[in-house]
Amino acid sequence: RTIETFLFDFDQEVYGQTASTAFCKFVRSEKKFPDIDALKQQITEDRIIVQNYFRQEPVTGNPDPAMITRNP
Repeated sequence: RTIETFLFDFDQEVYGQTASTAFCKFVRSEKKFPDIDALKQQITEDRIIVQNYFRQEPVTGNPDPAMITRNP
């Protein structure tokens, strides 16, 4: 299966690689949008929710570089 994940404050080229993702908070169910502006607004709202969550529940430790590997 494939999921799309947004990585805050991350600036490295990882396209074509595999990474593990941990689910920390459910933000919302899948939703269809009437237009691109509605989608952009929802992304902004989702980002605010997630950033507020991580301000209250900071991530501890460093990511394990071994968790990112190239696809065969």
